[in-house]
Amino acid sequence: MRKENFKKVIIAGDYRGDKIKPFILDCLKALKIKGEIVESNNENYVDATKNVVSKLNSDEACVLVCGTGVGVMMVANKFRGIRACLATNEETAYYARRHEDANCLCLPAGYFDGVVKLNLTKNRIEKIIKTFFTTEFEGGRHLERISVLNKLGE
Repeated sequence: MRKENFKKVIIAGDYRGDKIKPFILDCLKALKIKGEIVESNNENYVDATKNVVSKLNSDEACVLVCGTGVGVMMVANKFRGIRACLATNEETAYYARRHEDANCLCLPAGYFDGVVKLNLTKNRIEKIIKTFFTTEFEGGRHLERISVLNKLGE
């Protein structure tokens, strides 16, 4: 799945991601990518993610957001055909697309647990989104790995 084949990008997540969803949509618009926000309706991250990725078409991608980004990634990767990555920097976003053909970008809304503080600035999030959606899958030697990934859990 290549960037130019994403007809639409669905933006979803739990209530912690609600504040950042409009910004993500604006980032996609700047890249001339059609985006659609799915409201959380007070769903937890499991239900919000399940409701989006279970209906995702092969020509669509998604951006999922929760407090850490880990929860939505774990749920998304349970679904066939979904290759979700958590990206907190451009390098991770780049290689997730380039080598793993990721079709689901997971972002943290930011958290503070007394030990770890992660506050992604809007500038950094914008760079991650741009990197993810402008990087093409390399193919080649990576195709076999993607085939194996797709068969896991059958």
